Amino acid sequence: MVAFTQVNHKREAVRYIPTRRVSFEVAIFKDRLKTSCSCSMKWCLLSCSKDRIRARAPSSTEQEYEHEKPENDKSRIPKCATSKRVSEGRIFANVLRLDGETSSIARLMTSCRPFVWTLVTWLVCCFSFCFGQNESTSSKAKAPRLLVDAYHAHSWIDTMPSLSLVQYHLLHGPARLINALRESQWKCEAQIAPWTKEVLSHCDVIYINLVSADRPPYTVDEVLAIEEFVRNGGGLLVVTDHTNCYFHNHVLGSLADRLDIELTNELLCDRAPHTTGPGNAWVILNSFREHPITRGLQRVAIQSGGCVDSRYGIIQSSDKSWGDWANIPSYGSSNSPGFYGDFQQQPIERTGPLSAVAAKDFGKGRIVILGDQNCVGGVFLNYLDNRKLAIQMFYWLANRECDESIIVSNRERDRSLVVCLENPNGVESQFGDSSEAGLYHLFAWLGKLADARATDREKICMDAELLVLSCEKEPIAEQTLTKLRRFLAQPSKTALLLDRTSLGRTPDALESLTKGFIAGKKEKLGELSYSEWYNAAGSKLFICNNETGWENKHFPAPEVTMNATQHSLTNNLARLLNQLGVRDVTSHTKHWLEERDE
Repeated sequence: MVAFTQVNHKREAVRYIPTRRVSFEVAIFKDRLKTSCSCSMKWCLLSCSKDRIRARAPSSTEQEYEHEKPENDKSRIPKCATSKRVSEGRIFANVLRLDGETSSIARLMTSCRPFVWTLVTWLVCCFSFCFGQNESTSSKAKAPRLLVDAYHAHSWIDTMPSLSLVQYHLLHGPARLINALRESQWKCEAQIAPWTKEVLSHCDVIYINLVSADRPPYTVDEVLAIEEFVRNGGGLLVVTDHTNCYFHNHVLGSLADRLDIELTNELLCDRAPHTTGPGNAWVILNSFREHPITRGLQRVAIQSGGCVDSRYGIIQSSDKSWGDWANIPSYGSSNSPGFYGDFQQQPIERTGPLSAVAAKDFGKGRIVILGDQNCVGGVFLNYLDNRKLAIQMFYWLANRECDESIIVSNRERDRSLVVCLENPNGVESQFGDSSEAGLYHLFAWLGKLADARATDREKICMDAELLVLSCEKEPIAEQTLTKLRRFLAQPSKTALLLDRTSLGRTPDALESLTKGFIAGKKEKLGELSYSEWYNAAGSKLFICNNETGWENKHFPAPEVTMNATQHSLTNNLARLLNQLGVRDVTSHTKHWLEERDE
């Protein structure tokens, strides 16, 4: 006893088997429908279903009963077992099983057939819609997967900054950023082989960090695979840099052409107050176009970065800036792979505003171009809003929402949170200034042993385990003193004031600063001497003097091998910080040779 239903010129078998109960079973067949249906109920049924609910196979008893049933016994087949033709697409078949006797329930169900069909249809639609929503939500909830290009670029992703690390590519590489993403449950791995479609099928975002000409070039197959990956919904971050250093423009040329990205040969320069110091190349950017990546940003900074494609620019320099052309010698006349201009504006050079970060849609996917690897490198990632920028970039590329709680909670769990209180906007920077009078070297050194941030944002300053202030360049401003008092009013907080003589230059500064505190012991560690102060909340203030000063001209740069005097200074400072509660992370840091061997 088999009835057939014609659907789109195909025949679907529907078997009717008598049982001792009334049951309905629905088979929903998933298919792509390209038709406009005027009936909303049919549209829901045909488009919302995600899975199939197949009709139950008959049991052995039912098969036996069916075999024994007379061939001409039609009383057991209800009238609703008729063929239906639906031109809009596939439709379900329902099965109504009745017992041997024609009961009043069966007659009632048969007479109420239209109502039953409508009820079953809407129940199926609701179930399918909810299941599809849950499936979509579950997919979104999966941790984003990131692959970092370590085949065409020098990218170490596990070697965090440490006191013994002085190699430039490791200090300013992506390891600290990768650690930040992992803290937000991202799955990050290094890609140490050419890109293929199979590899890309297992990731959501590609991170290409400043490729170098001494690494293998991109093949045609790789370029096409990456293009297809992005066009089909993947995310891609391409990091370039100033001019054509490392010849990255040559390496990226074919890929950039396929992705409609224009590469430049310029160094982005600006003038004070849009710089971190007296130079023109370390630029502070505070001009943002409305975009999910720039949401909530106040200031970001780059170190000798380059310009990017202005057609898609979302972060720009000031109108005083310019694109400094590279001074590229003819082949063979220079051994330097890194090119610079003269850092002076020439009449033929482009003027600002110029773009330092660009973002664009490409097919179903997204692309971000960042003009400076140091901006999100191991040192400057924690300067101003650079970390917030980096995290929001990757969440946008992965098509995920990035709310403020993700940014606030993003910490290096095995390191102490040390905040260097940077000057507010419009005031000359301290911890981002690389000149002789700046404190950049100290900030970079702190980043080797702690989760050191340099910012003036209230929230992160109040959350710090140790707040570091400096009055080396100028006396402490009243605004800074107010913020320090609020910080120390919290229980069990510690502040370190780096000083030499400036407290003596500020009238009543020491008395105002230590009001409500009890003087503690005074100690001396080599060149360092410090005094302790306590308050009723259990917070501590340490005022530390360095005989030679804290400026860059006295403190070792992060990339140099220190001499004996510098070793003595940094070792004593590390001992002091340990007394202040800064955790030792030496044992938790992977050496770059171990990562290379892996």
